[in-house]
Parts: sequence; C-alpha cells; structure tokens
Amino acid sequence: MELATIFLIWLAITVIDNLAKRKKRRLPPPENSPDFDIPTIQGDPNFPGEEVPIFIESPRQAEVRTKNLTPPPRPKKISAQEVHEAQEANELDLNLTPANVMQAFVLSEVLDKPKALRRRF
Repeated sequence: MELATIFLIWLAITVIDNLAKRKKRRLPPPENSPDFDIPTIQGDPNFPGEEVPIFIESPRQAEVRTKNLTPPPRPKKISAQEVHEAQEANELDLNLTPANVMQAFVLSEVLDKPKALRRRF
C-alpha cells in the first residue's frame, strides 16, 4: 500500500512539472531594429558589393591518370578431393618442443598488432 501511494505521488508530481514546463512560452525576438548602426569592416566577404578579387599567380594543371577498369580474375573453385590431396602432399613434420612453442608465442606477440589496436569482443 505504501509503495503504491509513493508511486502515485511521484507520478502526480512529474505530470504537474511537465505541464508547468509546457505552459512557459518563449518571447519572440524584437521586431524593431537597434537604435545604432552596426559597424562594417572593409573587404568583408558577407557583403556582395565589396567583393575582393582573388588572384592566382601560377595555375597548375591537374594530372590525369588512367584507371584500369578490368575486374581481377576470380579464383577457381576447388573441390574437397583436391583440397585433401593438397593437404596430403604438403604435410609438415612439426617438432613441437617446449622451446619451439615458446619461440612461436614470442614471435606472434612481437609481430602481431599492438595491444591498443586489437579489437576485443
């Protein structure tokens, strides 16, 4: 019962607060101009009658390069039997000694991306 009354009081306060915020109207900006002249700077680019000419002393010609638009050749699809035959032909005899494993780990850490650039999920 107490929780329900607290919730209803909180709800009433938030509704009243939102209604009070909506009733506030913003005043429109004054329509009359100010009583003083706004100073202008000579050569200001915001005034079209006072444009400053731009001179280019030595125009450069753009370099035109041809682009090769032929698509690269697609790789061939290889069957599972060809993959199996290639794996049998290229079997490696790895000597997995603790020293070799440690050296591989060190080399992978040295040659990998810096830790700051690795993406962790």
